[in-house]
Amino acid sequence: MILRQLLFAVWALVPIASASEIVVPRDHPDLGAALAAAAPGDVILVRTVADQAASTHPYTLVIDKPVTIIGEPVCNIGVDGSGPFGIELKGPGYGEVTLSRVAISYSFGDSSGAPTLRGGGFESVNVIDSSIDHDNCACSGMITASYPAIELSDVQRLTVVGSVLRGGPAGVDSYCIPASSYIDGSAAIAAPSTAVLLLDSHVEGGRGSYGLELTFELCTTAPAGWGGRGGDGVQAAELYSINTTVVGGLGTTWIYEPWTCKPSSPLAQRCGDMPAGRAFVVGGTLVNEPCSRLTQSTATPSIGSDLDFTWDPTQPACLPDLTGLGGSTGLLAVDLSAPKWATPLGSGWLFVDPQRATLTSAFPADQITTVTVAIPPMPNLVGLPYTAQVLVGASEVSGPATGRIAP
Repeated sequence: MILRQLLFAVWALVPIASASEIVVPRDHPDLGAALAAAAPGDVILVRTVADQAASTHPYTLVIDKPVTIIGEPVCNIGVDGSGPFGIELKGPGYGEVTLSRVAISYSFGDSSGAPTLRGGGFESVNVIDSSIDHDNCACSGMITASYPAIELSDVQRLTVVGSVLRGGPAGVDSYCIPASSYIDGSAAIAAPSTAVLLLDSHVEGGRGSYGLELTFELCTTAPAGWGGRGGDGVQAAELYSINTTVVGGLGTTWIYEPWTCKPSSPLAQRCGDMPAGRAFVVGGTLVNEPCSRLTQSTATPSIGSDLDFTWDPTQPACLPDLTGLGGSTGLLAVDLSAPKWATPLGSGWLFVDPQRATLTSAFPADQITTVTVAIPPMPNLVGLPYTAQVLVGASEVSGPATGRIAP
């Protein structure tokens, strides 16, 4: 009932809860120092492209309180096999962590491998306009461990918007390695107890061991039980994937070469490929919506202008199935802080944050309609991201359209 009352308000602007703003490197020299000094709810702005990876033991950036990290223009965190080890979440059991415009890049340094973003202890984790990319480089010739791009436990919700996630590949082999030593690639998202929402993103499982050279096994040896399989795209309790590509990683190519250890040799024989990873491994609900019934007509809206959308209930490939709407009313809700709180509602997710502005407009949901809302001429709305969704009845929501108010 409270949610319905909120949505049917023409628009409301509630003052945002007080939070301090910490700027790197103005207030603290790096992200590690800023995280140590931050209070719950603080916003950390990283205004340098310098690598923010921790440079001292334990080689990990720890987030143990609800905070928001925003790169301006991007917060770079470099991870390699010898440390630092990316970001570890050690939350107090409540609150949320948001990473916006954060780039975590990984390259092999030795045989240990390294995680990128893992842990838990928060109600929700948001990854927005960011990338976590295991780079699949051919480096040392060692067999390295493989890690997911995001590995979560004790987190209720993960929201990924406008981001690229690639799971870690297993070790890159440039020497003659027995095929039985190859190991599997990792999932891009390993969060089996978490409800995951993917929007406008690319998610890809890690490749199996890149070993192409084999001197100790013949092609007649059955590959069953060997490693080198591709990693899954997503492992989740529930998955809502909207306008997002999710694919499993490739498996190892198995080649036998008896003397020179070079797959380009005329003596090399291609024996076969290990299986690729699965796109989805979901314990409960799976909604995979490749399209949206709601499209945005205004390219770069500004304060004081109209924001136009087109609603088309006839798109047959979209979920949920809205046939037989009759005279139902649709409600367009434009959340000027989204993505923020992803609230499960019936067959989809609705972005609602009562601490920010929500613009709404009612219209007939059973016909193609142009829907317009006016953006208030308020300077504090400049630059805010927004998500627009349509609520039909009490439980059906459309795939969202997203953007940002022009400066």
